Amino acid sequence: MQDKKDLLNELSKCSKCGLCQSVCPIFKETFNECDCPKGKIIILEGILKGNLKLDEKIIHYLKKCGNCDLCKNSCPAGINIPEIFKVTLS
Repeated sequence: MQDKKDLLNELSKCSKCGLCQSVCPIFKETFNECDCPKGKIIILEGILKGNLKLDEKIIHYLKKCGNCDLCKNSCPAGINIPEIFKVTLS
């Protein structure tokens, strides 16, 4: 994923089914939609489409990941969610 278009393409594969949410240990602890992978994907889409501005609060949510790969392993679309967040925040 080199550019904004590639990243949006990858994010658009997400059907927002919630399987990642159901396995996310951080979401299970906080019950905050912004803490789950699905919520973070929605946030990233908003940023890339110009509907949201990247600020400290959003960065806080995007960095909130245990790197357990459970979301990646449960994603029926095969999206490497943890990698997307690493690339986006680097």
